[in-house]
Amino acid sequence: MNRVLYQRRLEQHLSGAKTHRTNKDYVQAGEKVWGALSALVNTKSNHELKSQLDKKPLFSGLVNKLRATDSTIRLEMNQLELRDGDEVFLAIYDLHRMFYGGTDYSEAQVLPKIDLFIKVIEKLKSS
Repeated sequence: MNRVLYQRRLEQHLSGAKTHRTNKDYVQAGEKVWGALSALVNTKSNHELKSQLDKKPLFSGLVNKLRATDSTIRLEMNQLELRDGDEVFLAIYDLHRMFYGGTDYSEAQVLPKIDLFIKVIEKLKSS
């Protein structure tokens, strides 16, 4: 597995998520958040994880550890009614589905989540 490749992808997806969020293109921002999650998981794993089912346990565990130690992240997750890492993972996956037309959300529903997910992934990449 090429960790350098996944590090580069992580940075590209995070940058793209921020740019699309600023431009109010929430569909693209959500897709970039999903890409960042996928790349992040592969920077933290000992082997490449390709499927959503393979990525979920590692990502959820990382988010649960962050939630336990970061009161700001915990507060924001509570405000969005996201109780744990599994719910964060599924909410990011919903943004990914939105890209393919599977779901549709208002700006009020999506924007706070995108902002939180960018923060979470940035913190996790540094840990």
